[in-house]
Amino acid sequence: MSFKKGPSRTRSTPTGDAYLTRSAANSNSGRGPGLQSAPVALFDAAVWKNRLQPYDILSPEDVETIHGQAMTILEEIGIDFLHPRARDLLSGAGMKVEDDRVRFDRGWVLEMAAKTPPTFEYQARNPKRTVTIGGDNLVNAPVYGPPFVTDLERGRRGATLEDFSNFDKMAQSVEQIHCAGGTTVEPEDLPLSSRHLDMVYSHIRWTDKPFMGSVISTENARDTVEMASIVFGGRESIEKNPAILSLINVNSPLRYDDRMLGALIEYSEARQPVIVTP
Repeated sequence: MSFKKGPSRTRSTPTGDAYLTRSAANSNSGRGPGLQSAPVALFDAAVWKNRLQPYDILSPEDVETIHGQAMTILEEIGIDFLHPRARDLLSGAGMKVEDDRVRFDRGWVLEMAAKTPPTFEYQARNPKRTVTIGGDNLVNAPVYGPPFVTDLERGRRGATLEDFSNFDKMAQSVEQIHCAGGTTVEPEDLPLSSRHLDMVYSHIRWTDKPFMGSVISTENARDTVEMASIVFGGRESIEKNPAILSLINVNSPLRYDDRMLGALIEYSEARQPVIVTP
């Protein structure tokens, strides 16, 4: 088959850009007929497994030392939680709370960590695209969070909703992308107070793959849950079979802000999984 001018691809750059580029195979520079190749099925795009064993760089004793120091930080130094309800919940669970600072009981931390399931299903609008998180499963998603877009025609610029939707369309068209992602770019042409609605709607409209939710505030998370509930047959449905994955970031050193915590609580109450950075 002939390689002709095809759709754009994306890659991330250290400068925080989402970069649109064209495959080198698509360009022939006018030097005769296009490249010829037979289609080859390289792998099953729907299911990826990690067959490699983890590197044992550290000895068991080294791992235990790091773990012990982490527990000491949680117990003796603590973490700031800048959200009153989050502090109330932790205080009710028996943690020591002084102003914004929360100090944890290591036994309670280990008990909570042990409740995390080894795997769970992350449902998609198209059931055939539902994926399993955990174990040896590999799930590919686009880049998360660039404020800028770069392409060959217009160069580096602030992203728009059109760019955001284009990335959704590309995620949908590439079989090796299993999840449409979350904030693939930040659409700066929309008001900050409402752009999350357009972003979640874009995921729903242009892809039938799993997508990630907004985490900028309690209200954003609540809106995401309500929109997903419409798509997946009600809140009870997504509470039973999660449909939203979200990313909650810590502010170093040792601080979670009120917006992140509000979103964390909202998703947790809807029984949706969250990725919490340490």
